[in-house]
Amino acid sequence: MVAGVSVLAKCRVCGRRAVYWVPWANTWFCKEHFVEYFKRRVIRTYEKYFPKNHERILVAVSGGKDSVALLHSLTPHLLDKGLKVSALFIDLGIKNYSQKAYRIVYENTHKLGIPLIVTRLADHGFTIDYVAYLVVKRIIRRPVCSICGLVKRYLMNKTAVEKGFDLILTGHTLNDALAFATQNIYSGNIYDLVKLKPYIPGRDGLVARGKPLLFVYEAETKWFVEAVEAPVLDVKCPHTPRTESIIIHVKKSLEELDEKHPGYMSMAMKNIVDKLIPLLEEKLPKPRLVKCRICGMPSSTDPCGFCRLKIRISKYRLGRISS
Repeated sequence: MVAGVSVLAKCRVCGRRAVYWVPWANTWFCKEHFVEYFKRRVIRTYEKYFPKNHERILVAVSGGKDSVALLHSLTPHLLDKGLKVSALFIDLGIKNYSQKAYRIVYENTHKLGIPLIVTRLADHGFTIDYVAYLVVKRIIRRPVCSICGLVKRYLMNKTAVEKGFDLILTGHTLNDALAFATQNIYSGNIYDLVKLKPYIPGRDGLVARGKPLLFVYEAETKWFVEAVEAPVLDVKCPHTPRTESIIIHVKKSLEELDEKHPGYMSMAMKNIVDKLIPLLEEKLPKPRLVKCRICGMPSSTDPCGFCRLKIRISKYRLGRISS
């Protein structure tokens, strides 16, 4: 996929000079009709895979292009349907980065007239910066990004439960989702593969979750936010690993394959979602959930991963764990 005004190409819809070429659709668009095309795809995914019984929706927004694209493309449609929509920003306590991200999220929600809820990790006694410090000291033996994911999933659900939301939306796009799906197939991690479908119903204290951008290419979200002139965070998290993980190599390989065979990634994801996952769900028992005895949130373990993390940090501060 490429972006840039073409002298010869014309928009498929209106015939004006084209700006965006979408290879998998074999189509050129002007800016206006690319925006319409993008919104239509996101809304179509929502209407196809999401049940109609949700009324209070929480959109997780980090300030990055994907979550900002989700906010601008789907929120107006949800509001037009009479649903209540709010945005959630999780302040992870990353010096300089979190402050910039908050300003970006505030600008976008203010522009759209959407209520913004802010939850701070520091209110739970630690930050991701502190986690990174403990990882370096080998007090915590998981990658920072893994801990960050655990923290965000926990705080999203906790906030949704406490504020009475019945659906959480996140900005996961095709590129990352298919890379994770491929890696899960390689490793035989069937339960995590099943979680990659567009919509996961709520149960036992877990609020329903959805990924309306699941079939949207990463490049398309970049063009969309540029086209609608939405501010986005233009700096990387300082805790991004310097060496590329296996999943990043898988992602790049899939993107290279899609360049040679446009639409390969999109078709692969649709087949996984519509054909493979339903077959797996018929065979797999639902993972057992328990209530964490410390915080009361649902979890596969007791205490939950978030509370175990807090306990370990507390023990280190009390001198019960040394590096």
